[in-house]
Amino acid sequence: GGTPSADSGALGDASDPASLRAAAEGMDVVYHLVGYLFAPRRSQVESLNMTAARNVAETAIEAGVKRIVFTSSVLVYGPDAAKPTPEDHPRRPDTAYSRAKVAVEDYLLSLKSRGLDATIMRVGHVYGPGVSTVEEFKGLIRLGLYRTAGKKDHVIPPINAKDLALALCLAGENPQAAGRTYNVNDDDPI
Repeated sequence: GGTPSADSGALGDASDPASLRAAAEGMDVVYHLVGYLFAPRRSQVESLNMTAARNVAETAIEAGVKRIVFTSSVLVYGPDAAKPTPEDHPRRPDTAYSRAKVAVEDYLLSLKSRGLDATIMRVGHVYGPGVSTVEEFKGLIRLGLYRTAGKKDHVIPPINAKDLALALCLAGENPQAAGRTYNVNDDDPI
């Protein structure tokens, strides 16, 4: 019970099965927070994300973990999604990253028959302590290193890192969140 803290959990590296086994041992919930936005080739983005998800999920199943909470992205809705976007809006991914997130969501939700329930948390741009600032993010957009989803006037739904951490913990603690998908963002867009 209670909200997890840094002292009540363990970190694992999605590319290191031994570290994942050590981190998953004795846990009720695993939080899959890794995502590859960039890779040397676009075609690698989906395979890197799926490999990480399989590593985390298979290790969780072997360790007897019952729930995985996965950080996905609102980019799965595609560039022309209604704002605000309801969770049941059709997914129309248009980038390697958003296609990878859709594939991982589907994979994780399919594991219920193997005893692992998934909760999908679709987030926008994360900001706050330890994360790139909004101004740095806007600079990446101006330089063409990160593109916004959709039209030029498209807004990016942000989420404060502390609020996201709380939402993730609540999703992991609440049994009713199993098998569900949530959009987790601040009220005000960037």
